[in-house]
Amino acid sequence: MKETDPYITIDLPNHLIDFLHHEFKTDETGAIILETSKRKPIGLFINSMWESSDFPVKRLPMDNPIRIRVPKTDWGASALRKFLFVPKYKLEMIVIHLQAAFELRRERFFYEGARKGYPQKLIIEAFMKEYGRKKNSQNFDQLKKMDYRNRDYFVREINREIQSAVIQ
Repeated sequence: MKETDPYITIDLPNHLIDFLHHEFKTDETGAIILETSKRKPIGLFINSMWESSDFPVKRLPMDNPIRIRVPKTDWGASALRKFLFVPKYKLEMIVIHLQAAFELRRERFFYEGARKGYPQKLIIEAFMKEYGRKKNSQNFDQLKKMDYRNRDYFVREINREIQSAVIQ
């Protein structure tokens, strides 16, 4: 990454950092290269959240900082000479959006795996490998519980449909 490249640094939970590494390419320093196309709506959303300042903005210490290179665009050309930052309320919006995108991707992954007849254990291991999640009992059990809750929800929905058909 060249020092002239515009970038932002944000604080994200580890699983969302893994998710971004899966969705986007990284440069030689490990910074995420943000893509903003119709195929990458997450990139469009994150790119719309940064602001610029003429002076450095004081930031709180970060537990899990991730550097993101923002694309050079016509409307962002003046930002090269300014300090880029993401306000706290916009960072919270990014986290909520990324969490929702991650959950949708996880549900779709588990649904497709179950539809193809794979056992739950193999689906979880494949998901952890695909999204860079560290293979430990905590992550495995967490994903297993999420899958159980999803399956339980579908069973309750089927039960409601059958009950409404029986009562009519």
